[in-house]
Amino acid sequence: MQQVKAAPERYLFKAMDVGRSTTPVAYFFDYYCPYCRVLSAHLTELAAASEIVVTRQHWPIFGEASLVAARASLAAEMQGDTDKLHSRLLRTPGQVTPQFLRRIAEDVGLSWSWMEQDMQADAVTASLDRARALARLFSFVGTPSLVVGRTVAEGEISQSRLRDLARLERSGR
Repeated sequence: MQQVKAAPERYLFKAMDVGRSTTPVAYFFDYYCPYCRVLSAHLTELAAASEIVVTRQHWPIFGEASLVAARASLAAEMQGDTDKLHSRLLRTPGQVTPQFLRRIAEDVGLSWSWMEQDMQADAVTASLDRARALARLFSFVGTPSLVVGRTVAEGEISQSRLRDLARLERSGR
């Protein structure tokens, strides 16, 4: 995608409001990546402490179930849910099915009929295409992958190393 190559930062951090005391983090993940599940918890804790601001980049690389989960999460965002369904999908031990998605969507207060329709929306497909283009631009080989400020990190990273990297990036601004 030419627009991603022309202005990657616009799509990488999605116009987030980042203050001097926080570091922007773009998080490329797949719901079926075991390391992503651990890293997601670390990112949530650091974001809650206002050390980082996270933009999730859905990069479903582990097959059809990954793609369905990513589309469901993006569709939930269209209904205003940015965390409930995402959290449930991260805790899901098996492969998602439409029946399972319907149950958890209703459990977290989402409209399944809207979500099912929105999963096929052009906006959802465009978001997935942009994440894929960004991953290609950064030559990522798998998940998890991060862009922390101006620094790229791939693979497993501990919470303390991530915190140190975020602090280093803030001090370099």
